[in-house]
Amino acid sequence: MEIFNKRSKRGIIYTLLSFDDTHYLNLKCAKLLEKYHLKGTFYFDVARISKHIAKDIKWISQWNEIGSHGMTHRNLTKLQPHELRYELEVSKRMLEEIIEKPINSFAYPYGYFNSDIIEAVRSYGYSNARSFVQGNSKIDSELFALRVTLSATSYGYRQIPFFIKSLGLYKLGYNPWMIRRWDKLVEYILEKLSRSAMKGEERVFHLVVHADFMELRNDWDKLEEVFNIVSSSKLLRNITVTEYAKICKKLKGGK
Repeated sequence: MEIFNKRSKRGIIYTLLSFDDTHYLNLKCAKLLEKYHLKGTFYFDVARISKHIAKDIKWISQWNEIGSHGMTHRNLTKLQPHELRYELEVSKRMLEEIIEKPINSFAYPYGYFNSDIIEAVRSYGYSNARSFVQGNSKIDSELFALRVTLSATSYGYRQIPFFIKSLGLYKLGYNPWMIRRWDKLVEYILEKLSRSAMKGEERVFHLVVHADFMELRNDWDKLEEVFNIVSSSKLLRNITVTEYAKICKKLKGGK
């Protein structure tokens, strides 16, 4: 869309692409990112990493950020201290051995966390953590509760009021079919955020992708079209989650 390519003197949309869960098709996602000169953050639950996938992760890490999604993708709020250490510390160490780089970011399995979990994640050496709280387009102030905009999935009609309230997507009121097309939601959200950026505002767009869902719904063409939009826009700045966390800390004094 034309609006994506208009320059703004000050405004910008920080654009993050997250990929959750250990899956062999994450390599396909990474190759699509490479095609469009983009980068993302891939979160792996370590216990499911095979030798073959470990090689994929090593390759993916050359251009993308790797983060931990725990060892066994369990609800951290239900675990004992020794189990929590296994999920946080051991997963971090094993991923660092695979990619030979520091692991800075953690994604909460199922999005479950509380203040105790935040302190645990911080204590085991992570610099930030991503939640699954959706509907956000504003710069975060909580580095260990980073929010997202939406997930690349099919939403139900009952969620229309949520997106209207959280993101101001009033177009859904008379085009409700859009809620079933995550790619169209992305286009609409980016168009709306671009108008804010043209006024000098700084916004964030954070999309979460699950490779298995892309395969199940055969949504690869939709994902590629979204990548094309992101790569061709002059208003969007594609960054990793940890890069974004550093910006949040600078702009908002996040902690």
